[in-house]
Amino acid sequence: MKRTYQKTILTLALAVFVIGITVPGLARVTSIGVDESYELIQKHGGDDDFVILDVRTPKEYANGHLENALNIDYYADAFEDELDALDRNKTYLVYCRTGGRSGSTLRMMRELGFKNVYNMEGGYTEWVRRNYPVAGS
Repeated sequence: MKRTYQKTILTLALAVFVIGITVPGLARVTSIGVDESYELIQKHGGDDDFVILDVRTPKEYANGHLENALNIDYYADAFEDELDALDRNKTYLVYCRTGGRSGSTLRMMRELGFKNVYNMEGGYTEWVRRNYPVAGS
């Protein structure tokens, strides 16, 4: 009996996982590479429902950033409050210098109930290394 119960729970958990990653319209909160990030910007850049979120310091941002990026300083005392004030139904591409702060931000946004958030792995450093366009430098 115990074995059947465990199999049932495992089957249900697997079904929920598979549905969560395959059904369109469900939340997507995940990490993607720089090339995928560039493609995402090409596809959605300029859309009112798409936000590029730079979580580096204002000084880092001033030295160069992705075009049209909104800057919210990860180290600011009000960081989580500023995240909480954002529209949870928009799609966000989050980045920092190398991916650490943006990875933490991704987890926060997931916990806050955001629907579509992408963390750019490798961050601004990898973006520049691949010669993608920047603003403000």
